[in-house]
Amino acid sequence: MPTITFILPIYKVEQYLPRAIDSLKNQTDGDWEAILVDDGSPDGCGALCDQAAAEDPRFIAVHRENGGIGLARNSGMDAAHGEFIHFYDPDDEITPDFVEKVKAAADSTGADVIYFAYSERYFDADGSQTGEKLILPPVTGTFTGEPFKEHFDILTTLYYAWSKVIRRRIAEEYHVRFTPVKLVEDGVFYAKYFSHNPRTVTLLSDKLYMYTMGRSGSAIGSFHRERMEENFILSQTIEGVLEDWGLLDSPMHYDTLCYCYVRDLQLSIKNISLSPLSIRERSAWLRGLMQHSRIRKAVANVPLGRILSRNDKIKLFFLKRKMYRTVIRLSALNNR
Repeated sequence: MPTITFILPIYKVEQYLPRAIDSLKNQTDGDWEAILVDDGSPDGCGALCDQAAAEDPRFIAVHRENGGIGLARNSGMDAAHGEFIHFYDPDDEITPDFVEKVKAAADSTGADVIYFAYSERYFDADGSQTGEKLILPPVTGTFTGEPFKEHFDILTTLYYAWSKVIRRRIAEEYHVRFTPVKLVEDGVFYAKYFSHNPRTVTLLSDKLYMYTMGRSGSAIGSFHRERMEENFILSQTIEGVLEDWGLLDSPMHYDTLCYCYVRDLQLSIKNISLSPLSIRERSAWLRGLMQHSRIRKAVANVPLGRILSRNDKIKLFFLKRKMYRTVIRLSALNNR
């Protein structure tokens, strides 16, 4: 059994996939397998998956009809054998010592979940890299007992699928899988995973992953009509976990839940800004959304200082003042 199974959901990434495959081949520790899930990609990705599997038995090619990134990851989980799972986006890159560092951390701490530092890489239109920013976890070290209850304010907001490695046994025991939603599917998955109380989490300061920012055609840069109705799937899932834990009355947990609602709201506003609707129609949509008491309370509760993005901080400022058309106009400018 390999220590780590990398699961790569693959769709229209032909120009990036060879680099991702090479970064796996170049690992200093070869104790891994990689499930290459061709999600009905119409380009040459399927052939690249088959070629990798033919040349190296650690690669396993899985072909399926297009169903989205979450269902592709589920196919990868169904085929996985590793002790741990990492969800590797094929337009990104991992460092050569990824497996080596994760194995060392798992052996020394017995962690069920391992976070690590990563960098955000910025590119211009012709594909040339224009910058890179290192992102460290908010804390480092190992936490045991009930870490996701006790450190909920820190850990629940680190929801990117690729930002951590998880113990596969827990996902299999409780059949934790991705839902078919197009956005925040990773946050919903991890909220469900964490609800089953992994006993030990380790956060490393080592940079092990390089994330490609703003790739053309990525899900976050496209309009999703279903998100106009399903705006708060992630925050509602997290609220359900807190209810099961009996912690909705805890001030720290409630404050973090409010932050999650505001984060979902900001994602929804970005999504509507990418739509063909008029400014008037978008403003009416936002005004209707703000009629819900939970969302109004979240907007009122979250301090501006909690928001890292300058643009999102400005939009929250105007949301607090019920200046919804201004928020819509600002979001349209930010995403133009």
